[in-house]
Amino acid sequence: MFPLAGWLAQRIRPVYPIATGMLMFGVSAFALSAVDQNTSFAFMAGWNALGMAALALVMPALSSAALQDLDAELLPYGAGTMTFIRMLGGAAGVGCLAIFLETRMMFHADALTATQTSETGATGSLLSGVVDLLAQGGVSAPDQLPYAYNYLGQMIAARADSMAFQDGYMALSGGFAVAAACALILARSKPIGARVS
Repeated sequence: MFPLAGWLAQRIRPVYPIATGMLMFGVSAFALSAVDQNTSFAFMAGWNALGMAALALVMPALSSAALQDLDAELLPYGAGTMTFIRMLGGAAGVGCLAIFLETRMMFHADALTATQTSETGATGSLLSGVVDLLAQGGVSAPDQLPYAYNYLGQMIAARADSMAFQDGYMALSGGFAVAAACALILARSKPIGARVS
């Protein structure tokens, strides 16, 4: 995608590849917000590939738009500053997303744990089934229920983790949709790179 994106950045206003790439990444993140334990590899790989292609479409146009107004002697400083800001933003974004995921995972784990009752319903059936399997496997009676509860805890943690990632992808989708809208608003203003006389 990079050669095509570089070619486009030289021939059309950079705002259009930027907006298109942001929108494509938002669509990719929205699709990935449906991912759970049963999602196929092909589904994840396909939508991730679209998201990476979208970012590759954005980068050359973003660099072109940011640097095209600078005089030649200022280009090295502008490029260095832009690289620093991009790296800083990426590190801050990854850190914020990690905190968001951890917070949402704890929220979902607490919510799922609160719905579990060992006496009745699906929880009781699950624990009974696990205890029966452990008994058939030769696990001693005193160890069966602790192992069953441990298995239940692992299931809750896996589901909470999956739900947190769904929330994270949904947040990314919303953020990139806003970024695409902002880029399209810029498209209606004066062309990026137009010098003021």
